[in-house]
Amino acid sequence: MELVSYRYHIIPILGIFSFNILFSQYDPRFNPFDWITITETGAITSISEGYSYIYFGTEKGGVLRYHIYANEMDISLTMAQGLSSNVIQSVHFDFDTGILWIGTDTGLNYSHMREGGWTHIRKRDIGGRNLKIHQIGSTKNNLWLRSNNQYIQLDHVSGILISIMSFPDEENINWSASFSPERVILPEPCDNYFMMDGWIYNNGYLIDPHGRDKFITVFYSSRYGDIWLGINDGVILKGDFHMETFYPIHFGLSDLNVSALLKSKDGFWIGGKSTPPQGITFYDHRQHYFKSHEFDININMSPQKIYSVLNVNNEFWFGGSMGILVYNEKKDFWRLLDETRIQLNGYINTMTWDSNFVWIGSNRGISRIDPVEKRFDPIGIEPSFRNETIYDLEYIGQEIWIGTKYGLFIYNEITESLLDFRDVGNLSSLGGEENLITDCWEIVTYNNLVYIATKQGLISYDRQTRIWRIIFRFSSLRHQRVSAMTFNENYAFFGNKSGLFKFDFEHFFIDEYSYPFLGQVNTLYLDNEELWVGTSQGLTRFLWKND
Repeated sequence: MELVSYRYHIIPILGIFSFNILFSQYDPRFNPFDWITITETGAITSISEGYSYIYFGTEKGGVLRYHIYANEMDISLTMAQGLSSNVIQSVHFDFDTGILWIGTDTGLNYSHMREGGWTHIRKRDIGGRNLKIHQIGSTKNNLWLRSNNQYIQLDHVSGILISIMSFPDEENINWSASFSPERVILPEPCDNYFMMDGWIYNNGYLIDPHGRDKFITVFYSSRYGDIWLGINDGVILKGDFHMETFYPIHFGLSDLNVSALLKSKDGFWIGGKSTPPQGITFYDHRQHYFKSHEFDININMSPQKIYSVLNVNNEFWFGGSMGILVYNEKKDFWRLLDETRIQLNGYINTMTWDSNFVWIGSNRGISRIDPVEKRFDPIGIEPSFRNETIYDLEYIGQEIWIGTKYGLFIYNEITESLLDFRDVGNLSSLGGEENLITDCWEIVTYNNLVYIATKQGLISYDRQTRIWRIIFRFSSLRHQRVSAMTFNENYAFFGNKSGLFKFDFEHFFIDEYSYPFLGQVNTLYLDNEELWVGTSQGLTRFLWKND
């Protein structure tokens, strides 16, 4: 994968500062797992066994890895590790060379490291643009690809094309397990295996715990006697020959386009805005455990796109395109707060909680909800924002900060007064630009400073000195709307349609990360050295201190 490097110089900002903002990009020496991406998987397309891992090719989510000796799932291999695509047609580990071969929709990838350092071979160089790699196999001398009605012989170290033939001229080819277009019938020894967690198998037919028909896409028997089944929805069934049981392993997101991200004590709650909407995912990032709350099997969950998420008294509130979904984890119960309860239509962009009320902002205005009664509680300011897009809400010291298309507003809960930001604090440092500030997209408080991402740039408000300042213009972020931002002592991180940006406050230096595996950045969560990035391509963890 070729990643383009960007370097820009931005000069005097707003006439206040005179410095250069530099852009840097991909360093090919970075550790393969500085970036990890979790996506939808789609169907399991192939299975192969290596020294320490069972490898699973997936329809959408790269290569999944199960550690044989630790008996657990490990970090997947995706475009974040250098693969040319996350669409995997076949995977094969060659025991003779120690090379992992991966066939994708763009061609063939291989690596001696098996985690990074990938070499890419284009389809046109080994069989033509219409090449589809159905299966990969190897002998002591050659690598073999099965594609449509032909077999392709390659050098098993370099991947150089040797020949294309109707049938291989070698015997005893060790083929990877590949996608089966026909119904898979398990061998007789598996007849006595018990299906765990409510799964049912009957003569080639599978039924999941919710009564939905599924089918086996790939069958593989390991050298240790375990049976591995790949399923059409991405579930993996491991058959333990000691216990004579099959138990399911779930991996991946319910929704690829991650737009809502919340860290709880146990893991992440993840909502998305794909079409059609699929569900909400809980992800324990320490155990690589996934639980999907699918819309089509929960009667109290109306299918909808999710734009925001909030923890309210140990309940999880998800703002969507049809209202608010509330999940009580202790009772394992979902309910929908629709327009009749919240007195607000449109999609819920943002929510905040002041310990008494939940404040809701949509593309149609603002509302306030009693979290106990789950009903609308009028404020009196609703008419001021009717049919207006509320980009962000933030509760800061008994004030609700409201970011809108037409500017920034502050509601004081003590005085019950609504103020324009220009009526608060000292504006002299803005240099007369305050009347130009519109489209207040994101509001974040860090220490005593409130940061606001606007159409004009990043501004700050010091709550102690009550002084407003302009940090820099967002022309440096490609003139695109800021969709997410987060801060620590020394850095600010921004996300938009172009990708991810890191701003160094001390040196006024900007790193731009416009990698293909990121796509559009929708939401951010910073946890010390880990930056979690919700994007149009899934959820990505970035070890930013290694950059």
